[in-house]
Amino acid sequence: MSEVRRKLEKRARNAILQEAFFRWESAINVAAMLILAFVFRQVWWAFAGLGVAIETAIGVLTMRNPAINAKAVATIFQRDFHPRKLQSKKMRAKTAKALEYLRRIEESVNGAKEGVLRDRLKRTTDEVVDWVEAIYRIAQRLDTYAENRLIARDMISVPKTINQLRRRLAEEDDARVRTQIEKTIADRERQLANLEGLDNTMDSAELQLERTLSALGTVYSQLLMLDTKGESTGRATRLQEEISEQVQQLQDLTAAMDEVYVET
Repeated sequence: MSEVRRKLEKRARNAILQEAFFRWESAINVAAMLILAFVFRQVWWAFAGLGVAIETAIGVLTMRNPAINAKAVATIFQRDFHPRKLQSKKMRAKTAKALEYLRRIEESVNGAKEGVLRDRLKRTTDEVVDWVEAIYRIAQRLDTYAENRLIARDMISVPKTINQLRRRLAEEDDARVRTQIEKTIADRERQLANLEGLDNTMDSAELQLERTLSALGTVYSQLLMLDTKGESTGRATRLQEEISEQVQQLQDLTAAMDEVYVET
């Protein structure tokens, strides 16, 4: 299990226990036991014990509820990686879609019967959280790039500056000045190459983001087939490998985006 998922599930368990305590069933139980303990003071301890037992049962049932578990994981994840933190409407839509797939996958896994099938599904989908996190990270970088007005201006101004310098170089007779102009042109050309490289990387990242969202949807449908048709362990293993491959590709892409951004 990945470190991201381990931390997420720990936070989800705490959230579920809190939700169990604040459920209406829990409120009725506490109120009823307090009233009974007050009325029958001689055996108050019996009602206190009964209340604790009922509260424990409520907690266990809540922890085992697949819809509650899936909602808790998705909700906590969404707090850290909320689509509304992004400026781009397109990026918000893509991350919201990824979060919906995460919720559905969690619900499917938690809804499977306890035993070998659920364990297999959990092992298969352990890295989906890392996958969705990587999708968000890429969307975040694309969003930042789209909102970077300085780079947008440079993409327009740098080619113009290079053309102006080249015209000036063609008209300049002084050797020393020509040398300085040539160096300046070389610097600007390097800047333009980095800008174009960054732009190409971002275009590729957006296409990869679209492909990986489609792949995530495919994984979800295949997961349902594993659940309903009882597919072989080999199919589950291939699905797990596909998830790991997608996560690695996205992590490599994120690193490449960061590297190009720093060089620009």
